[in-house]
Amino acid sequence: MKGSKQIKAQIDRFLHTPQIEAALIVPILSAILLVLSEVVMERAGFEKTWIYVLEDVLTGVFLVELGLRYWVARNKRLFFGNYWLDLIAVLPFYHALRLLRILRLLRLLRIGILLNRNLKRISSTLAASLGIQIGILLMISLIILAGGLSIYLLEGHQNDAFSSLSHSLWWSFFTLASGEPIGGEPITEAGRLITISIILGGLTVFAIFTGVFSALMMQKLNPSRCSSIHQTFIVDVQFSFCNS
Repeated sequence: MKGSKQIKAQIDRFLHTPQIEAALIVPILSAILLVLSEVVMERAGFEKTWIYVLEDVLTGVFLVELGLRYWVARNKRLFFGNYWLDLIAVLPFYHALRLLRILRLLRLLRIGILLNRNLKRISSTLAASLGIQIGILLMISLIILAGGLSIYLLEGHQNDAFSSLSHSLWWSFFTLASGEPIGGEPITEAGRLITISIILGGLTVFAIFTGVFSALMMQKLNPSRCSSIHQTFIVDVQFSFCNS
């Protein structure tokens, strides 16, 4: 029993070393690039077997990592609270359901968690300020990628405005930035729901950014009075990036 606890403690320390957490960013980015490649090659009619093989290998890596984290976790409920996005992203049935492959993009948020955790080792102040900016940037990237890929998969075959992936991604970006569909109008109910989701996502990100900027300005104007308010706000906003 004591030996098992020691092994768990060693594995836990190993999984939380800066080197391992930095190394995990590489397969996460690779998995996202494979999603984009799979979508493009599918439309072009190319063979995708090698992409499926690579995706299965990366999924196996993520499953082993999550399995080890679950095994060493002292609080299993806290584990599911911290890693539920990763668990969704590695569910094994995505090859058959075209649109659900978009959920693999959720791993993008994991990069923010890993970067923020390493920033804390350098400076808690740096993690509180720069970590929020990284989180907002990754949220914007996730909304753009998920929105562009979704509209491309749903309407690319029947709507000329979304006939290419690059145009769909630009449409997602401009829709997020302007708060209205720019460069094309969806013609399906699912496409309209995606448009609404992108617009609401943009408004949410803008509200978070405004709140962070206001808190930083208040702290500079009156640091003694606003320090506790700023710290509380930062903790509230860093919802997924404060997981350990």
